[in-house]
Amino acid sequence: MIKKTLMAVFSAMALTAAAGAQAVEFDGRGAPAAAGGLVETVKVSAPEVKVSDIGTGVKARGWQQSKICKVVELDSNDGTAINRQVSLDAAYSWQECENASAMVNGQYISASNCHDRTEWYTAYVNLVIHARQLRQFDKERIEVCYDFKAQKGSFALRQTPFDYTYRDKQGESLYTVELYPGARKPQNPDAALAQLGGFSYDDVRKEFTLTIRNGFTGEYDGRKVHIGVELVQDKLFDSSRGTKFFEFPLNWLRQDFKIVFKESDFPSDKDAADFRAKAKKYFVNWGFKVKGEGFTEAYMEKGKTETAAVIQ
Repeated sequence: MIKKTLMAVFSAMALTAAAGAQAVEFDGRGAPAAAGGLVETVKVSAPEVKVSDIGTGVKARGWQQSKICKVVELDSNDGTAINRQVSLDAAYSWQECENASAMVNGQYISASNCHDRTEWYTAYVNLVIHARQLRQFDKERIEVCYDFKAQKGSFALRQTPFDYTYRDKQGESLYTVELYPGARKPQNPDAALAQLGGFSYDDVRKEFTLTIRNGFTGEYDGRKVHIGVELVQDKLFDSSRGTKFFEFPLNWLRQDFKIVFKESDFPSDKDAADFRAKAKKYFVNWGFKVKGEGFTEAYMEKGKTETAAVIQ
C-alpha cells in the first residue's frame, strides 16, 4: 500500500511539473502557475494521502549574463554629429519550488515540484558624439555596455581616427556618454587603394616596367607615396637582388604609377651561375607607404607579381 501511494504522489508531481513546464509565455516571462498546484493534483491522483504540510520556496539563480554590450559602427554616411539611443536587454532567472509532505501509513514522505522563471530587464545607453568630420574610408566602432548587477554603464573606443575626451552620467537603467573629438590620430593608409596593374620586361631597352593603379582619394592629396620594389630572381631557391623605393606625389590628377628600372639598377647576384644562353626569370615583391600629415608610415605589403623572362 505504501509503495502504491508513493507512486501516486510522485505521479502527481510529474503531472504538476509538466503543467509548470508549459506555463511560459511567448516572451520568456513566467506565466501564472496552474490552478490548484501540487496539493490539488495530489488530492485528485492520490485522495487517500492526507497532506499535512505545504509550502513554496525560491532558489535565486541571478543574471544569466549581467553585463550586456553592443558595438555601434559609424562611417561618413552617418553625419558629423551623433545622438543615438541603444537598448540592452538582460535576463534574470530563478527557480520556484512547491514542497509538500504527508504521513502515509505511519511513514513520512515528501514531494517537491520546481519550475524555472525568467524576467527580462531593459537598460538604455544614450551615445552623443559632438561634430567631427569622418573621411570617406574612416570607420568608428564604439562599444557601449550596461552591467545590470552593478547598475552601471560603460563604453570603449574600439576603432576611431580621433582622440576623444568624454563626460558621462549614470542613472537607473540609463547611461549617457558624450564624446568630444580632439586631434585626428595618424591612420594607416588603405591598402586597397593601390593595386597591381602589370609587370613586364622590354628585351630591346633592357628595362622592367611595373605599373601600379592609383586609387588614392582626395584626402591623400598633398602627400607622397613611396612604392617599394624588391627584385627577385625566380629559381629553385629564390634570390633577392634588394629593394628600392620610388616616390610619387598624390594629387588630383590620379595618374597611375609607372616604375621603370633595369636589372643593373640592383646589386648583382654574386652567387648566380652565368648561363648566357638561357633566360632568367624575375618577379617583384612590392608594397607602399604614405608620407605626410594624418597618416602613419606603416608599410603595406602587396605581394608579388608574375614572372618576366630576361634573355641573356
